[in-house]
Amino acid sequence: MTDWKTIERIKELFELTEYEAKIFAVLVKEGTGVIPNRLTRLSKVPRVKVYTICYNLAEKGFVQVIPRNDGHLTQFKARPKAEIFEMLRERNAIWMRRVSTGLREIYQKARIAGARR
Repeated sequence: MTDWKTIERIKELFELTEYEAKIFAVLVKEGTGVIPNRLTRLSKVPRVKVYTICYNLAEKGFVQVIPRNDGHLTQFKARPKAEIFEMLRERNAIWMRRVSTGLREIYQKARIAGARR
């Protein structure tokens, strides 16, 4: 398993839960598709939670779901760091636009209210 400092750093950087950080760390380290049983063994995350956590990480953009049609279990894989970086950059740009618009509205309303006094 990955050391606790790495897990803490992942949690801090990406605002992930402990279990999400552990699974993401394992997927990054493995580098290929990993089945849930192996994820449980390597991450020490309870098996009953692995699927939910992996799908949550996929929704957040950190993990790829590799469905299998040949009777084998679904696999999960960490997205490449360039894809994650780009996703986070885009999210940050959207957030910055929302903050900029919000601040503009707040200051504009404050000026209008101040002028009425």
